Amino acid sequence: MFHIAEIGASIIGYTGIIFIFLGFILSLRQYVVHIIWQKYTTDQVRHTLGTYILIGLEFMVGQDIVETVLHTDREHLINLGLIVIIRTVLDFFLSRELTHLRERIKEGQKAGN
Repeated sequence: MFHIAEIGASIIGYTGIIFIFLGFILSLRQYVVHIIWQKYTTDQVRHTLGTYILIGLEFMVGQDIVETVLHTDREHLINLGLIVIIRTVLDFFLSRELTHLRERIKEGQKAGN
């Protein structure tokens, strides 16, 4: 059972990495389209990338929690605490930035209509 839980934690972590990588690919595509055809704004590109980074970070925090449950010694608990604090701060500021970007995108769309 322990081994299955470790594999599950790894899958959760890799899922987070896949989301971040997918966000990079999608935002890079949007940026190239922006440069060539001006179809997207840089705010839309940043919003896409930020959203996928945020999702990826959530999966990685989940991985850390599962791994800490499996390895409940003081060192793992301290590492989890530090990692969760860092990722939570990143999550907070990234969420704020995405909210501002979403508002700017909406304002730009209203001005364009």
